[in-house]
Amino acid sequence: MKTNSSNSNSVDKSPNQTRADLIELGKLQPGVRGTVAEMTGNSNDIARLSEMGLRKGVSIELVRAGRTLMVKVCCQTMCLRLTEETRIMVNPLTSSVSARSA
Repeated sequence: MKTNSSNSNSVDKSPNQTRADLIELGKLQPGVRGTVAEMTGNSNDIARLSEMGLRKGVSIELVRAGRTLMVKVCCQTMCLRLTEETRIMVNPLTSSVSARSA
């Protein structure tokens, strides 16, 4: 189902971040933490995610990738199955990325 622009919502990224710094939540390696920088999609979906504590500036960790994502937000672990139009972009924390690479 297509959504029109009145049904879509976007949370802007910080001015000091570039689009190249951001990565889609599902593309993180498990165990890597990041900060939610941008959320786009249907306004109802974005509102629901916000009610669950997932909003701009929140620290998030990908526990398991796949069609259904398992993430840690604050002290909660939750599973998310996002629609194709819902995107959560994160700014990966460099310390967790470099720790996973080593």
